[in-house]
Amino acid sequence: MKIVFYEADFWKGVYSHKQVERKLNGHKVKFVSGCVSPENISEAKDADAVCLFVFSKIGKKELKIWKKCKVIGTMSTGYNHINLRECKKRKISICNVPTYGSTTVAEYTIAMMLALSRKIVQAYDKAREGKFDLHGLRGVDVEGKTLGIVGFGKIGQNVATRASAFGMKILAYDPYTDMQCMGERGCIKAKMDELLRKSDFISLHTPLLESTCHIIDRAAIKKMKKGVMIINTARGELIDTAALVDGLNSGKIAGVAIDVIEEENVLKNERKLFSEHVDDGKANMKTVVANHILIDMENAIVTSHNAFNSKEAVARIVNATIENVKSFAKKKPSNVVGEKKGKK
Repeated sequence: MKIVFYEADFWKGVYSHKQVERKLNGHKVKFVSGCVSPENISEAKDADAVCLFVFSKIGKKELKIWKKCKVIGTMSTGYNHINLRECKKRKISICNVPTYGSTTVAEYTIAMMLALSRKIVQAYDKAREGKFDLHGLRGVDVEGKTLGIVGFGKIGQNVATRASAFGMKILAYDPYTDMQCMGERGCIKAKMDELLRKSDFISLHTPLLESTCHIIDRAAIKKMKKGVMIINTARGELIDTAALVDGLNSGKIAGVAIDVIEEENVLKNERKLFSEHVDDGKANMKTVVANHILIDMENAIVTSHNAFNSKEAVARIVNATIENVKSFAKKKPSNVVGEKKGKK
């Protein structure tokens, strides 16, 4: 098979291209720097397999050019950056990496929660400016506080285990996870409204689905405790950014720590913003403006989709993607999105 890797520099320092080629011995491998774009899309026009990360958006335009493509290997757990309907129509399989970073992202989530609760970023900024007074730096303990976890998959479960070690009370909302699983990790299963009302901290770990898009909106924020703190290391579209900014300005939300934001790709490529996104109506400009306001707010910590990015996790991502491609080539595909698995 001919295999094309986009965003091929993101594993730099963990894997070399030669190492990947050796693992895919017998296949023709090509590496392309950067996300899929009009400038490099034709690099995969004769590829059987295309591998890419979440910053490459794949729709009809791309798939029309990739006429020979049989499988897309997304180097992520989430796959909302790929048009599933169009892939199904063209009989293109999508393989993901479901378990590469459950501990990695959980650790980052806890780090974000502590940075938020103890105002570590503000303290760091003041020290860099040569200011060592404590004005504005008083935080809160997490011990004894209630953490609401929305989405109780592997990442949510690992967050619960770590938060329990800090002496936190934990509520968990997930319509697909049973009470026993939550109880084993010291959590109380809660309805969403109850979680919103009772939580001092809320951490999001649900996939982006039609039902979870803007799960945190104005109505949800209205139900929260005054002074709540929100952490999001899942997907930016889970939160209505404009509503979040208003909640921070009003004091209803004391602080937010997010590693993902709506219209993330627009912010990453702002030099092309007006020519590429505004003209074709792809970007929600209200959200783009809200993002800029959010990034500059003192009670907001915004990082650049970095929660997954440890050496160990990146190695697991690359290994799993390689194995997905090899399995597909042997007509024994693994980790196929949407494929029903039998009970074990």
